[in-house]
Amino acid sequence: MPKKVLSHGEFVPLKKIAEDLEMEKVLSGVVPGKEVWPILTLAMNFVTRPRALTHIQSWYEGTILSEDHPDLPLSSQSLSRLLSRIGEG
Repeated sequence: MPKKVLSHGEFVPLKKIAEDLEMEKVLSGVVPGKEVWPILTLAMNFVTRPRALTHIQSWYEGTILSEDHPDLPLSSQSLSRLLSRIGEG
C-alpha cells in the first residue's frame, strides 16, 4: 500500500520548461542559490493551483517537488521575507 500519493503529471512540463530555459542558472545569478527553488516552487504553484502563502507548504508536500527538493523553506514567514527582499532589490 502506498504511503502517500504525490501530484506528478502537471509538473512534468513545468520542470522541462525550467530546465530548457536554464531557470536555476538564471535565478542563481540574481538571488542566492538557496532561494532559487522556493522561487520556482512559488511560480509553479501560481501556474497550477494558486494558494495563499499560508497554504504553500501543505500544497508542496503533496507534489513531486517535495521529493525532488526536500526541506525547502516554504513557511508563510520565510516566503514573505523572500518576496520582500525581491521587491526591495
